[in-house]
Amino acid sequence: MQTVLRSGRPLRLDDIEDAADAHELALRTAGVSRGALIATAMRSGAEHLALHRALRRIGAALAPLSPALPPALLSSAVDALRPSLLLVESAARDSTTSGTPVGSLGGPFPAAATATRPLPDGAEFVFLTSGTTADPKAVVLDGRAVAATDAALLSRFPLDSSDTVLSVMPQHHTGGWTVFPLAALESGARLIVRDRFDPTAAREALVEHGVTAMMGVPTHWSRLLAVLRPGEAPFPALRHAVVGGAPVPPDLVARAACHGIRLIEGYGLTEAGPNVAAARVPGGPLHPYDGVTVRLADDGEVLVSSPSLAAGYLDDEAATRDTFRGGWLHTGDLAEERAGGGFSIVGRIDDVFSTGGESVVPASVERAMLRLPGVLEAAVIGVPDPDLGSVGAAFVVAAHGAEPSLATVRARLADELPRHALPARLHVVPSLPRTPVGKVDRRALREDRR
Repeated sequence: MQTVLRSGRPLRLDDIEDAADAHELALRTAGVSRGALIATAMRSGAEHLALHRALRRIGAALAPLSPALPPALLSSAVDALRPSLLLVESAARDSTTSGTPVGSLGGPFPAAATATRPLPDGAEFVFLTSGTTADPKAVVLDGRAVAATDAALLSRFPLDSSDTVLSVMPQHHTGGWTVFPLAALESGARLIVRDRFDPTAAREALVEHGVTAMMGVPTHWSRLLAVLRPGEAPFPALRHAVVGGAPVPPDLVARAACHGIRLIEGYGLTEAGPNVAAARVPGGPLHPYDGVTVRLADDGEVLVSSPSLAAGYLDDEAATRDTFRGGWLHTGDLAEERAGGGFSIVGRIDDVFSTGGESVVPASVERAMLRLPGVLEAAVIGVPDPDLGSVGAAFVVAAHGAEPSLATVRARLADELPRHALPARLHVVPSLPRTPVGKVDRRALREDRR
């Protein structure tokens, strides 16, 4: 008899293992074998964890995609990954997958396609680093990296059978797996998985179940704090409150402290498993986890060496060689050393920005905007936002007589871009500042917005 898991209630590893039995049988019946890649476009949930467990038994890898991807971007992602099978929540998305067999966890799986290329040995996950570009990088994490990153996290935030973890991170991100969920199961802790973040529901779960550990992006924590009464401290059991995935607003840690929450900043990235470092005290500098080595290059770029580093990028040897050099991951993040030890992240080498924990690639948004009627030129930058950390600000040079509005632009882009990539602000300007070689001067745009 198949075990049905309900997301939102506490589960332990035995519950996940029992539910994985039926998934393993269905996968093997469909022809899924060692080395296969299975993609999903499903909401976060406990059944997703059971599917991963079944795939790990088989020796196949999981590529979780955002269920919110518009059809064109889902098709692009599937084309890039070339999975043997795609599992979705709605059969209506079948036509978007370029011939890849499509099924759902609620029914029998169709016959899996034959793998068209080998995965690195031991591959367990493949994560896309960005859902807003037609050619995303696919990061491969093998079982060794997953085990190492969980061990690194537990070196700073230990868990045991007395703990209860609340997972609110989406499972198309590494944080939905290797920032507490998998470590919780292996440690014997109880795990509660939410399919989406609702601050009121999160508050209720934290109180009802005596949650002891939760990781969220700054937006999660900001919205949770907003539903608490002034001075209220309702989470006495919460001993591991971790924030990361996006720049942490300066006042967020202080706001959390007013409610008895010791909010600790964590730092990581998909290519590192993702766990790299965390503060030791609220508001303090970052220090590497046990087993992780961090050094700053001459230009301030963060370099990481760790057994949790990814195996590389799928089907992109050039990018792998450029990013993973001499045993060091070149993160693209900029940091400064802090007096007394540790470091702080101060920015990105490139222009990618994070909004509510989701990465946005300005170039992909700009390309979509240039296809809009009346738009001659477009540039997008990330600007500070008290709720989401950063949001996209679009600068547009309009054709004569055209009067683009933010509402119109967002509505027309909604079918091409995920919601988090839609511009939150729009500025119609007579011209864009450019460098001597003709590139848009993004630094000048940022200075103009200060």
